[in-house]
Amino acid sequence: MTKRYLIIDDDPLFTKLLSYRLGAADENAHIDTLDPNNQGWPTNRSAFDRYDIIFLDYLLGEYDGIRCLQSIRQLTRKAYIVLMSGTSNERDAVMAVKAGADNYLPKTLLTPDRLREVIHSCDSRSDSSTASGLYNASTRTGTRRRPGHLLFPQLEGYSIRRKIGVGGMATVYLAERKFDQELVVIKVIDTTEAGADQLVKRTKQEYHLLSQVDHPHVVVIDDMGEHDGLLYIVMERFSAGDLKQRIEHRFSTLQATRYLCDIASGLVAMEKSGLIHRDLKPSNIMFRDDETLAIIDFSVAKKMGQAERLTQQGEVVGTPYYMSPEQSLGHSELDIRTDIYSLGIIFYEMLLGRKPYYAKDLQQLMTMQRQSPLPELPSHFNNFNEVLEKMTAKDPNDRFASAAELNQYLDRYR
Repeated sequence: MTKRYLIIDDDPLFTKLLSYRLGAADENAHIDTLDPNNQGWPTNRSAFDRYDIIFLDYLLGEYDGIRCLQSIRQLTRKAYIVLMSGTSNERDAVMAVKAGADNYLPKTLLTPDRLREVIHSCDSRSDSSTASGLYNASTRTGTRRRPGHLLFPQLEGYSIRRKIGVGGMATVYLAERKFDQELVVIKVIDTTEAGADQLVKRTKQEYHLLSQVDHPHVVVIDDMGEHDGLLYIVMERFSAGDLKQRIEHRFSTLQATRYLCDIASGLVAMEKSGLIHRDLKPSNIMFRDDETLAIIDFSVAKKMGQAERLTQQGEVVGTPYYMSPEQSLGHSELDIRTDIYSLGIIFYEMLLGRKPYYAKDLQQLMTMQRQSPLPELPSHFNNFNEVLEKMTAKDPNDRFASAAELNQYLDRYR
Protein backbone atom coordinates (compact mmCIF):
# COMPACT_ATOMS: atom_id res chain seq x y z
CA MET A 1 0.00 0.00 0.00
CA THR A 2 1.37 3.41 -0.97
CA LYS A 3 2.05 5.72 1.94
CA ARG A 4 1.81 9.49 1.67
CA TYR A 5 4.50 11.57 3.37
CA LEU A 6 4.70 15.31 4.01
CA ILE A 7 8.01 17.01 4.84
CA ILE A 8 7.61 20.45 6.45
CA ASP A 9 10.98 22.21 6.47
CA ASP A 10 12.50 25.49 5.32
CA ASP A 11 15.87 24.00 4.34
CA PRO A 12 15.67 22.85 0.67
CA LEU A 13 18.88 20.82 0.87
CA PHE A 14 17.71 18.86 3.91
CA THR A 15 14.28 18.41 2.33
CA LYS A 16 15.95 16.86 -0.74
CA LEU A 17 18.10 14.63 1.45
CA LEU A 18 15.16 13.41 3.53
CA SER A 19 13.09 12.81 0.37
CA TYR A 20 15.95 10.75 -1.06
CA ARG A 21 16.28 8.70 2.12
CA LEU A 22 12.52 8.19 2.38
CA GLY A 23 12.60 6.86 -1.17
CA ALA A 24 15.32 4.43 -0.12
CA ALA A 25 13.29 3.34 2.92
CA ASP A 26 9.98 3.03 1.04
CA GLU A 27 10.23 2.56 -2.71
CA ASN A 28 6.49 3.24 -3.12
CA ALA A 29 6.55 6.48 -1.15
CA HIS A 30 4.47 9.44 -2.31
CA ILE A 31 6.30 12.49 -0.93
CA ASP A 32 5.10 16.10 -0.76
CA THR A 33 6.99 19.04 0.73
CA LEU A 34 5.94 22.29 2.37
CA ASP A 35 7.99 25.38 3.23
CA PRO A 36 5.53 27.58 5.15
CA ASN A 37 7.81 30.61 4.84
CA ASN A 38 7.29 30.52 1.07
CA GLN A 39 3.92 28.78 0.77
CA GLY A 40 2.12 29.89 3.91
CA TRP A 41 0.56 27.69 6.60
CA PRO A 42 -2.53 25.63 5.59
CA THR A 43 -5.56 25.95 7.83
CA ASN A 44 -7.82 23.31 6.26
CA ARG A 45 -8.02 19.74 7.53
CA SER A 46 -7.52 18.18 4.08
CA ALA A 47 -4.05 19.73 3.88
CA PHE A 48 -2.81 17.26 6.52
CA ASP A 49 -5.43 14.51 6.88
CA ARG A 50 -4.41 12.77 3.65
CA TYR A 51 -0.90 11.98 4.92
CA ASP A 52 0.19 8.87 6.76
CA ILE A 53 3.41 10.38 8.16
CA ILE A 54 4.36 14.04 8.57
CA PHE A 55 7.95 15.12 9.23
CA LEU A 56 7.90 18.56 10.88
CA ASP A 57 10.96 20.72 11.56
CA TYR A 58 11.26 22.19 15.06
CA LEU A 59 12.62 25.51 13.75
CA LEU A 60 10.81 26.96 10.73
CA GLY A 61 12.04 30.53 10.43
CA GLU A 62 9.05 32.72 11.29
CA TYR A 63 7.05 29.69 12.39
CA ASP A 64 7.35 27.86 15.71
CA GLY A 65 7.47 24.08 15.28
CA ILE A 66 5.56 23.31 18.48
CA ARG A 67 2.73 25.67 17.54
CA CYS A 68 2.65 24.19 14.05
CA LEU A 69 2.45 20.73 15.61
CA GLN A 70 -0.47 21.80 17.80
CA SER A 71 -2.17 23.30 14.76
CA ILE A 72 -1.86 20.02 12.83
CA ARG A 73 -3.18 18.01 15.77
CA GLN A 74 -6.24 20.26 16.00
CA LEU A 75 -6.98 19.46 12.36
CA THR A 76 -6.20 15.73 12.29
CA ARG A 77 -5.48 12.82 14.61
CA LYS A 78 -4.80 10.45 11.73
CA ALA A 79 -1.26 11.37 10.71
CA TYR A 80 1.80 9.96 12.48
CA ILE A 81 3.89 13.07 13.25
CA VAL A 82 7.66 13.10 13.66
CA LEU A 83 9.09 16.33 15.07
CA MET A 84 12.63 16.84 13.75
CA SER A 85 15.37 18.92 15.33
CA GLY A 86 18.99 19.77 14.57
CA THR A 87 19.89 18.75 18.14
CA SER A 88 19.04 15.96 20.56
CA ASN A 89 17.40 17.68 23.52
CA GLU A 90 15.29 16.06 26.23
CA ARG A 91 13.32 19.25 26.89
CA ASP A 92 12.36 19.52 23.20
CA ALA A 93 11.36 15.85 23.20
CA VAL A 94 9.07 16.31 26.20
CA MET A 95 7.49 19.40 24.62
CA ALA A 96 6.95 17.45 21.40
CA VAL A 97 5.18 14.66 23.27
CA LYS A 98 2.93 17.09 25.13
CA ALA A 99 2.05 18.88 21.89
CA GLY A 100 0.95 15.61 20.25
CA ALA A 101 3.99 14.29 18.36
CA ASP A 102 4.27 10.54 17.83
CA ASN A 103 8.05 10.68 17.65
CA TYR A 104 10.94 13.08 18.13
CA LEU A 105 14.19 12.58 16.23
CA PRO A 106 17.37 14.59 15.69
CA LYS A 107 17.88 15.17 11.96
CA THR A 108 21.21 13.35 12.09
CA LEU A 109 19.37 10.12 12.94
CA LEU A 110 17.03 10.19 9.94
CA THR A 111 18.84 7.46 8.02
CA PRO A 112 16.98 5.00 5.77
CA ASP A 113 17.20 2.36 8.52
CA ARG A 114 15.74 4.73 11.11
CA LEU A 115 13.05 5.82 8.66
CA ARG A 116 12.06 2.17 8.20
CA GLU A 117 11.69 1.98 11.99
CA VAL A 118 9.44 5.06 11.91
CA ILE A 119 7.31 3.48 9.17
CA HIS A 120 7.09 0.27 11.19
CA SER A 121 6.05 2.24 14.28
CA CYS A 122 3.36 3.97 12.23
CA ASP A 123 2.09 0.62 10.95
CA SER A 124 2.11 -0.85 14.46
CA ARG A 125 0.23 2.03 16.02
CA SER A 126 -3.35 1.25 16.93
CA ASP A 127 -5.93 3.47 15.27
CA SER A 128 -7.10 4.46 18.72
CA SER A 129 -3.61 5.25 20.07
CA THR A 130 -2.42 8.82 20.25
CA ALA A 131 0.58 8.16 22.48
CA SER A 132 4.01 9.35 21.41
CA GLY A 133 6.56 7.06 19.79
CA LEU A 134 8.87 8.13 22.62
CA TYR A 135 6.59 6.09 24.90
CA ASN A 136 5.40 2.53 24.43
CA ALA A 137 1.63 2.79 24.57
CA SER A 138 -0.65 -0.12 25.38
CA THR A 139 -3.79 0.29 23.28
CA ARG A 140 -5.78 -1.79 25.75
CA THR A 141 -4.72 -0.47 29.16
CA GLY A 142 -3.38 2.96 28.25
CA THR A 143 -0.18 2.34 30.25
CA ARG A 144 2.97 4.11 29.11
CA ARG A 145 6.64 3.67 29.86
CA ARG A 146 9.78 5.52 29.03
CA PRO A 147 12.39 3.99 26.69
CA GLY A 148 14.57 1.81 28.88
CA HIS A 149 11.62 1.14 31.22
CA LEU A 150 12.93 3.61 33.79
CA LEU A 151 13.92 7.25 33.87
CA PHE A 152 17.24 6.06 35.35
CA PRO A 153 17.77 2.40 34.42
CA GLN A 154 19.62 0.12 36.84
CA LEU A 155 22.68 -1.29 35.06
CA GLU A 156 25.05 -3.52 36.97
CA GLY A 157 28.43 -1.88 37.56
CA TYR A 158 27.29 1.66 36.72
CA SER A 159 25.63 4.53 38.55
CA ILE A 160 23.53 6.73 36.27
CA ARG A 161 24.26 10.43 36.89
CA ARG A 162 21.96 12.18 34.44
CA LYS A 163 20.36 11.95 31.03
CA ILE A 164 22.27 13.85 28.33
CA GLY A 165 20.34 13.05 25.17
CA VAL A 166 17.32 11.30 23.72
CA GLY A 167 16.27 10.42 20.21
CA GLY A 168 14.01 7.78 18.76
CA MET A 169 14.52 4.54 20.67
CA ALA A 170 17.90 5.43 22.21
CA THR A 171 18.59 7.39 25.37
CA VAL A 172 22.09 8.54 26.31
CA TYR A 173 23.24 8.87 29.92
CA LEU A 174 26.26 10.16 31.77
CA ALA A 175 27.24 7.48 34.28
CA GLU A 176 29.96 6.56 36.74
CA ARG A 177 31.69 3.21 36.43
CA LYS A 178 31.69 1.85 39.98
CA PHE A 179 35.00 -0.01 40.04
CA ASP A 180 37.17 3.02 39.14
CA GLN A 181 34.75 5.99 39.50
CA GLU A 182 35.42 6.92 35.86
CA LEU A 183 32.73 8.94 34.07
CA VAL A 184 31.44 7.20 30.93
CA VAL A 185 28.64 7.61 28.41
CA ILE A 186 26.01 4.88 28.09
CA LYS A 187 23.60 4.55 25.17
CA VAL A 188 20.51 2.58 26.17
CA ILE A 189 18.06 1.05 23.69
CA ASP A 190 14.68 -0.41 24.56
CA THR A 191 14.72 -3.64 22.57
CA THR A 192 10.99 -4.17 23.14
CA GLU A 193 10.00 -1.09 21.14
CA ALA A 194 8.38 -1.75 17.76
CA GLY A 195 10.94 -1.42 14.97
CA ALA A 196 13.98 -1.60 17.29
CA ASP A 197 15.52 -4.63 15.55
CA GLN A 198 17.65 -2.71 13.04
CA LEU A 199 18.96 -0.29 15.66
CA VAL A 200 19.87 -3.21 17.93
CA LYS A 201 21.73 -4.95 15.08
CA ARG A 202 23.63 -1.79 14.18
CA THR A 203 24.58 -1.14 17.81
CA LYS A 204 25.89 -4.68 18.23
CA GLN A 205 27.78 -4.37 14.95
CA GLU A 206 29.32 -1.08 16.11
CA TYR A 207 30.54 -2.71 19.32
CA HIS A 208 32.02 -5.77 17.62
CA LEU A 209 33.77 -3.68 14.96
CA LEU A 210 35.30 -1.27 17.47
CA SER A 211 36.37 -4.04 19.84
CA GLN A 212 38.96 -4.90 17.18
CA VAL A 213 40.57 -1.43 17.24
CA ASP A 214 42.89 -0.14 19.96
CA HIS A 215 44.18 3.34 19.11
CA PRO A 216 44.20 6.72 20.91
CA HIS A 217 42.48 8.41 17.96
CA VAL A 218 39.54 5.98 17.79
CA VAL A 219 36.78 6.03 20.40
CA VAL A 220 37.03 3.46 23.18
CA ILE A 221 33.97 1.23 23.56
CA ASP A 222 34.25 -0.34 27.00
CA ASP A 223 31.30 -2.64 27.34
CA MET A 224 28.03 -3.88 25.93
CA GLY A 225 25.31 -5.77 27.71
CA GLU A 226 21.61 -6.61 27.89
CA HIS A 227 19.38 -6.34 30.92
CA ASP A 228 15.61 -6.37 31.42
CA GLY A 229 14.77 -5.65 27.79
CA LEU A 230 17.56 -3.10 27.43
CA LEU A 231 20.62 -3.14 25.22
CA TYR A 232 23.34 -0.80 26.44
CA ILE A 233 26.72 0.17 25.07
CA VAL A 234 29.35 1.94 27.19
CA MET A 235 31.88 4.32 25.66
CA GLU A 236 34.39 6.88 26.80
CA ARG A 237 33.22 10.39 27.61
CA PHE A 238 34.35 13.40 25.57
CA SER A 239 34.06 16.68 27.45
CA ALA A 240 35.85 19.13 25.11
CA GLY A 241 33.42 19.31 22.19
CA ASP A 242 33.77 18.30 18.55
CA LEU A 243 35.69 19.46 15.50
CA LYS A 244 32.60 21.09 13.98
CA GLN A 245 32.45 23.53 16.89
CA ARG A 246 36.16 24.29 16.58
CA ILE A 247 35.93 24.96 12.86
CA GLU A 248 33.18 27.49 13.53
CA HIS A 249 35.52 29.39 15.86
CA ARG A 250 38.55 28.90 13.57
CA PHE A 251 42.04 27.83 14.55
CA SER A 252 45.60 27.98 13.24
CA THR A 253 47.01 26.15 10.23
CA LEU A 254 49.35 24.34 12.62
CA GLN A 255 46.39 22.98 14.55
CA ALA A 256 44.64 22.00 11.33
CA THR A 257 47.62 19.94 10.17
CA ARG A 258 47.95 18.38 13.61
CA TYR A 259 44.30 17.34 13.56
CA LEU A 260 44.74 16.00 10.02
CA CYS A 261 47.70 13.86 11.08
CA ASP A 262 45.89 12.54 14.16
CA ILE A 263 42.75 11.57 12.23
CA ALA A 264 44.88 9.92 9.54
CA SER A 265 46.68 7.82 12.16
CA GLY A 266 43.25 6.74 13.44
CA LEU A 267 42.36 5.67 9.88
CA VAL A 268 45.53 3.56 9.78
CA ALA A 269 44.37 1.65 12.87
CA MET A 270 40.93 1.17 11.31
CA GLU A 271 42.50 0.00 8.06
CA LYS A 272 44.58 -2.61 9.90
CA SER A 273 41.35 -3.98 11.34
CA GLY A 274 39.68 -3.88 7.93
CA LEU A 275 37.19 -1.13 8.88
CA ILE A 276 35.80 1.77 6.90
CA HIS A 277 33.82 4.48 8.68
CA ARG A 278 31.61 5.78 5.81
CA ASP A 279 30.43 8.87 7.71
CA LEU A 280 33.59 10.78 8.58
CA LYS A 281 32.71 14.43 9.29
CA PRO A 282 33.67 17.16 11.80
CA SER A 283 30.87 16.31 14.26
CA ASN A 284 32.23 12.74 14.43
CA ILE A 285 35.63 13.95 15.63
CA MET A 286 35.50 14.51 19.40
CA PHE A 287 38.01 15.92 21.89
CA ARG A 288 39.04 14.78 25.35
CA ASP A 289 40.10 16.95 28.29
CA ASP A 290 43.76 16.53 27.32
CA GLU A 291 43.00 17.90 23.81
CA THR A 292 43.54 14.56 22.08
CA LEU A 293 40.93 13.68 19.47
CA ALA A 294 39.14 10.50 18.50
CA ILE A 295 36.94 9.31 15.65
CA ILE A 296 33.47 8.35 16.94
CA ASP A 297 30.11 7.00 15.68
CA PHE A 298 30.72 3.77 13.80
CA SER A 299 27.00 3.09 13.39
CA VAL A 300 27.29 2.80 9.59
CA ALA A 301 30.85 1.42 9.53
CA LYS A 302 31.55 -1.91 7.87
CA LYS A 303 34.27 -4.44 7.23
CA MET A 304 36.04 -4.02 3.90
CA GLY A 305 35.11 -6.81 1.54
CA GLN A 306 32.25 -7.98 3.76
CA ALA A 307 28.81 -8.38 2.22
CA GLU A 308 26.44 -5.70 3.44
CA ARG A 309 23.61 -7.03 5.59
CA LEU A 310 22.11 -3.96 7.24
CA THR A 311 22.11 -1.65 4.23
CA GLN A 312 20.36 -2.34 0.95
CA GLN A 313 22.49 -2.54 -2.18
CA GLY A 314 22.59 0.85 -3.87
CA GLU A 315 21.51 2.63 -0.69
CA VAL A 316 23.48 5.78 0.10
CA VAL A 317 24.81 6.20 3.65
CA GLY A 318 26.89 9.08 4.93
CA THR A 319 26.63 12.87 5.07
CA PRO A 320 26.36 14.56 1.64
CA TYR A 321 28.96 17.33 2.11
CA TYR A 322 31.71 14.83 3.00
CA MET A 323 30.65 11.88 0.85
CA SER A 324 33.03 10.47 -1.76
CA PRO A 325 31.84 10.33 -5.40
CA GLU A 326 31.67 6.54 -5.38
CA GLN A 327 29.75 6.58 -2.10
CA SER A 328 27.20 9.05 -3.46
CA LEU A 329 26.57 6.63 -6.34
CA GLY A 330 25.69 3.89 -3.85
CA HIS A 331 28.65 1.64 -4.69
CA SER A 332 28.79 -1.30 -2.30
CA GLU A 333 32.48 -2.13 -2.81
CA LEU A 334 34.01 0.71 -0.81
CA ASP A 335 37.37 0.76 0.94
CA ILE A 336 39.42 3.11 3.11
CA ARG A 337 39.85 5.50 0.16
CA THR A 338 36.28 6.71 0.70
CA ASP A 339 37.28 7.82 4.23
CA ILE A 340 40.46 9.42 2.84
CA TYR A 341 38.26 11.51 0.52
CA SER A 342 36.06 12.60 3.44
CA LEU A 343 39.13 13.53 5.47
CA GLY A 344 40.36 15.65 2.56
CA ILE A 345 37.09 17.60 2.54
CA ILE A 346 37.37 18.04 6.32
CA PHE A 347 40.94 19.32 5.97
CA TYR A 348 39.86 21.84 3.33
CA GLU A 349 37.16 23.06 5.72
CA MET A 350 39.65 23.27 8.59
CA LEU A 351 41.95 25.47 6.51
CA LEU A 352 39.35 27.84 5.07
CA GLY A 353 36.48 27.63 7.54
CA ARG A 354 34.04 26.66 4.78
CA LYS A 355 33.14 23.58 2.77
CA PRO A 356 34.43 23.29 -0.81
CA TYR A 357 31.02 22.55 -2.35
CA TYR A 358 27.67 24.22 -1.76
CA ALA A 359 24.55 23.62 -3.82
CA LYS A 360 20.86 24.46 -3.89
CA ASP A 361 19.84 20.81 -3.68
CA LEU A 362 21.21 17.35 -3.00
CA GLN A 363 21.42 16.27 -6.65
CA GLN A 364 23.48 19.31 -7.61
CA LEU A 365 25.79 18.78 -4.63
CA MET A 366 26.45 15.16 -5.60
CA THR A 367 27.06 16.19 -9.22
CA MET A 368 29.61 18.77 -8.08
CA GLN A 369 31.38 16.16 -5.95
CA ARG A 370 31.64 13.82 -8.92
CA GLN A 371 32.54 16.40 -11.59
CA SER A 372 33.69 19.78 -10.22
CA PRO A 373 37.35 20.27 -9.35
CA LEU A 374 38.20 21.16 -5.77
CA PRO A 375 38.14 25.00 -5.45
CA GLU A 376 41.63 26.44 -5.39
CA LEU A 377 43.24 27.27 -2.07
CA PRO A 378 44.57 30.78 -1.41
CA SER A 379 48.23 31.17 -2.37
CA HIS A 380 49.45 30.99 1.24
CA PHE A 381 48.13 27.40 1.39
CA ASN A 382 49.97 26.27 -1.76
CA ASN A 383 51.98 23.69 0.16
CA PHE A 384 48.73 21.78 0.81
CA ASN A 385 47.55 21.60 -2.81
CA GLU A 386 49.26 18.29 -3.53
CA VAL A 387 47.95 16.42 -0.50
CA LEU A 388 44.41 17.73 -1.00
CA GLU A 389 44.36 16.87 -4.70
CA LYS A 390 45.48 13.35 -3.92
CA MET A 391 43.04 12.89 -1.03
CA THR A 392 40.00 14.23 -2.93
CA ALA A 393 40.61 12.84 -6.42
CA LYS A 394 37.33 11.90 -8.14
CA ASP A 395 38.65 8.46 -9.09
CA PRO A 396 39.60 6.46 -5.96
CA ASN A 397 42.49 4.96 -7.96
CA ASP A 398 44.05 8.44 -8.10
CA ARG A 399 43.94 8.88 -4.32
CA PHE A 400 46.37 7.60 -1.73
CA ALA A 401 46.10 3.84 -2.03
CA SER A 402 45.84 3.35 1.73
CA ALA A 403 45.65 5.20 5.01
CA ALA A 404 49.19 4.02 5.69
CA GLU A 405 50.41 5.72 2.50
CA LEU A 406 48.60 8.94 3.45
CA ASN A 407 50.00 8.78 6.96
CA GLN A 408 53.53 8.35 5.64
CA TYR A 409 53.08 11.35 3.33
CA LEU A 410 51.91 13.46 6.28
CA ASP A 411 55.20 12.88 8.13
CA ARG A 412 56.43 16.07 6.43
CA TYR A 413 53.91 18.07 8.49
CA ARG A 414 54.72 16.48 11.84
